[in-house]
Amino acid sequence: MSQHVCVIGAGPAGMATASTLCEQGFAVTLLDEQPAVGGQIYRNITRVSASTAHVLGADYQAGQTLVDRLNTQPERLRHLCSTVVWGVDPDGTVNWKANGQTCTEQFDALVLATGALERPTPMPGWTLPGVMTAGAAQIHLKNTGKPLCNTVLVGNGPLMYLVASQLAALGAPPRALVDTSTFGDEAAAAHYLRPTATTLGYFVKGLKLKALLRRHGVVHLRGATNLRIEQAGEQLTLHYQHHGKAQHIDSDYMLLHFGVVPNIQLSKALGADHHWSAQNQCFEPTTSETGRLSGLKHVWQVGDGAGILGAEAAAISGEIAALEIASAFKGNSPSISERLRHLQAAKTKFQPIRRFLDHAYAPPQSVLCPSDDTIVCRCEEITAGQIKTAIAEGAQGPNQAKAFTRCGMGSCQGRYCGLTVNQLFAQALGQSPAEVGYYRIRTPIKPITLGELASHDPA
Repeated sequence: MSQHVCVIGAGPAGMATASTLCEQGFAVTLLDEQPAVGGQIYRNITRVSASTAHVLGADYQAGQTLVDRLNTQPERLRHLCSTVVWGVDPDGTVNWKANGQTCTEQFDALVLATGALERPTPMPGWTLPGVMTAGAAQIHLKNTGKPLCNTVLVGNGPLMYLVASQLAALGAPPRALVDTSTFGDEAAAAHYLRPTATTLGYFVKGLKLKALLRRHGVVHLRGATNLRIEQAGEQLTLHYQHHGKAQHIDSDYMLLHFGVVPNIQLSKALGADHHWSAQNQCFEPTTSETGRLSGLKHVWQVGDGAGILGAEAAAISGEIAALEIASAFKGNSPSISERLRHLQAAKTKFQPIRRFLDHAYAPPQSVLCPSDDTIVCRCEEITAGQIKTAIAEGAQGPNQAKAFTRCGMGSCQGRYCGLTVNQLFAQALGQSPAEVGYYRIRTPIKPITLGELASHDPA
């Protein structure tokens, strides 16, 4: 009887992991919240029109190769879409819900391919209607084939340029890119670049995106500070300072983006070891070179959920983990060892460009530690000032802040406030983010109704 592995997440890392495991003779259950494979990067890849795929570019279209490979092993693969995982255990037990019912099953190994989240972007007005992340605008585009019109992009980082160029290519160029990074930031970060084909390819892509935006007349303002969004009627207004002067710009949609961070909810729930990444200002799971989670025997974390390197590197990491699982359960072989060495060398090629991007487009301090009147916890509508009051009253960390304020106890379970709360504590207590720590994540990881629990069906 072949071993049964559960892969959670069907983005580039999850698809590559599942495909490789099937090829190695494993039975695989692939669980994913989306109605089809692709994750956020390749969202709707199996249904998107040819014209929209062309606008989204070759990097997006590359996802079809992963889908095609996944579909070659139907007898070994069980793909459950529109499925929400709400609990996991180190012994390989996974709890999920779909179609109003819950199910529990135990597996020989788990692979977490949960991907990344856009970094929380707390600033005054970020909870107003019409304010969303740049990634959300891209999801809308991939799902509908239609761009949002009359937008302003606010923040920094390569995804902001990509989304702006895609909107422009569809005839809806943004009114402006209000960028918190400067030319000086990019120049200082150039120290981390290495003259390789990989870094050169990313550099050329970036130049092409910026050139396209210039052709469409998109205003690009560098070094913006003091960001604030207000609303009058249905019109949004971004207030900011540029070269020391107060300015503002109106739009229907404000698209915010300050980079992406690993989605660590499941790895935290499993009790795996995590460390603070000063480079990306976030927590990352501690893993071996092959993705095995530190402290857990048969659980792996792959893709951007283990550290941000991008879609291509994510797929490579998934294949690496799958081959190590094959070695762990079926014994090593010269062919697997050789393939692992090749893949690990390929993955390291993405690290220099990641270091450059993290330093060139670091989140500003005003986003990491927002002003007192800024909402931090969207679920419970808790402000940064309320968190600081809790600290002054004796709260010693994010978990005690829950008792003082309910911050982190809403439906997102801290996914969108955890990093901000951590930074506020670090600043107030004079500690490092690592010393402050993060929320303890417990089951249920995602909301579940009593009716769904009552329908529980152990497999």
